[in-house]
Amino acid sequence: MSKKNKFSVVIVGAGPVGLVGALRLSMLGIDVLIVDKASHGSNDLRASTFHPPTLEMLDQLQVFQKLSDLGIRCPTWQIRLHETGESATFDLSILKTETEYPYRLQAEQSKLCEIIRQELLAKAVPFWQSCEVVAIEQTSSQVTLVSYLQGEKTLIEADFVLACDGAHSALRSCTKLSFEGITYPETTIVATTNTRFEDYLPSLASINYTWSNFGTYTLLRLPDRWRVSLHIDQGETIETAIQPSTIESKLQRIYNKGSAYVVFESRAYTIHKKLLNNFQEGRVLFAGDSAHLTSPSGGMGMNGGIHDVWYACTLLNQVYQKQSLTPLQSYTAHRRPIVEYAILAQADENRKRMNLLDPIARVHELKRLQDIAHDKVACKKFLMKTSMLEAFNQRL
Repeated sequence: MSKKNKFSVVIVGAGPVGLVGALRLSMLGIDVLIVDKASHGSNDLRASTFHPPTLEMLDQLQVFQKLSDLGIRCPTWQIRLHETGESATFDLSILKTETEYPYRLQAEQSKLCEIIRQELLAKAVPFWQSCEVVAIEQTSSQVTLVSYLQGEKTLIEADFVLACDGAHSALRSCTKLSFEGITYPETTIVATTNTRFEDYLPSLASINYTWSNFGTYTLLRLPDRWRVSLHIDQGETIETAIQPSTIESKLQRIYNKGSAYVVFESRAYTIHKKLLNNFQEGRVLFAGDSAHLTSPSGGMGMNGGIHDVWYACTLLNQVYQKQSLTPLQSYTAHRRPIVEYAILAQADENRKRMNLLDPIARVHELKRLQDIAHDKVACKKFLMKTSMLEAFNQRL
């Protein structure tokens, strides 16, 4: 085969985590190949929230403005009571002394992926699609990936591998690493619609987590539509919940608009809380969903994965500069505690809060959150944590 088969770093997985890693390494002057088992990029419903630390990284990659132009900057977010419209509103502008990006950016992750794909194409970074890795072989000096490229067995050699191949990571399954945790009992249905909820629900922010008598729901605004997360009703099957008629009924409960909703896309997904015991196996480093899975409440999963790969790239750059493997010793030691305590634990706390069923407990919790939102010191501390800035500041 005519393709070059030896690279400094091979990145497996072409989602936002892998693509950010590829672009960063190429900008650092490190020879990189990105491979993905899919034949084309995915546009399905996935993450859509970018937190301030991630925006800083994207700016350093010179892609922030392009993504910002395709998204919505959201300086506030809310926790609401559906029946009364009462809310605790958190204003991220209080973080303006801590970051140049005191807001969340709402944009589909597929848009970031396409932007970076074009950047990689312009830099002539090799990108092999329809390339499935089935085995790993390691020596003290290199990694060999056994893969099938468009059906043909291909051996790819690398100094290092970044495993960014997602929740069902093939590379993780090739190791003896332990990936333990729990699967939450609930299933979430995500749907998008062009109905302008801001015209019907008073004082609605662009990011909302809402309690209601019929359960909970989340509204996230995108440039041309709203993304709605809906929970399955008690006794309802996933097969029933994903039906268009059921989604229609659940949307009408949020706002009875007197006509049918236009639903562009919908997807059911199971929620996990899982963590790899070690983010490194020899010369293979794991990042994103291949290393940890978390509740989407708070939008930390994709962001945390991007932070993983950013740190991994920093360490790999040091390895090449110092001609020493020593920098890699800090990868798991640094990232795993942050993921465990600042991402998984925070997302779990968010989930538990939104799963409150007792109406009195909800009112008390809303009052507590309102008190935090109105206290500048407490609000800043709360937002430093929930915006991932506190964890981000624990960097090199």
